[in-house]
Amino acid sequence: LYFRENGSVVPPPIFLREQLSELPPLSFDFPGIDMESYLSSWDKSYDVFPGRKTKPISIYTKKGCLYDCSFCARIDKSLRTRTPRQAYEDYKRLVALGANYIYEVNDSHLFDAQQTRDWLRQFREIYAAEGGLDAKLWFFADPRHITPETVEIMKTIGVYKVLMGFESGSREIRERIMAKQSLSNDRIVEKAGMLYDAGIRLSDSYILGLPGE
Repeated sequence: LYFRENGSVVPPPIFLREQLSELPPLSFDFPGIDMESYLSSWDKSYDVFPGRKTKPISIYTKKGCLYDCSFCARIDKSLRTRTPRQAYEDYKRLVALGANYIYEVNDSHLFDAQQTRDWLRQFREIYAAEGGLDAKLWFFADPRHITPETVEIMKTIGVYKVLMGFESGSREIRERIMAKQSLSNDRIVEKAGMLYDAGIRLSDSYILGLPGE
């Protein structure tokens, strides 16, 4: 909640843990909530697994964003993560509950930084060593972070779909109005094609009604 005081806009204080890795393991022991009913409320017309009911659930194993796009309401500009081992164990707990489609709803699972690349490589190693998961994954990603390596890792760990924020069909609007360092439209199409070639589905998101449209 923002408020005005003595002519100045005062933002709310931000209380953040230093790292998500400090948090205890996930618990879904909520009195009065039937997890089977919750997981079974998915739209039956959309199946991730042909002939098998899709049971989705959401999770954060990373929080925060390192970018400063003008349109975004995110206030956490640091990047805080579970460790790759913690993330894998969190996924296992969700699968044990009956989930088979896991939404990773952090801002981008593929930040183009050494820390993130190392995280993904370590997670892939754990995934392979443990025999994988009986579930598919869904990731947010920025087009700038779609590379041959990240696509190969996503395919290996069972990513079914990626949501990419294209934001606008105009590069000028993306950069001038949205303050978002952007790829060219041709490069974005190329990134989408990399997912297609790997058999990973794509959802794209846009912001409509921006100045200049």
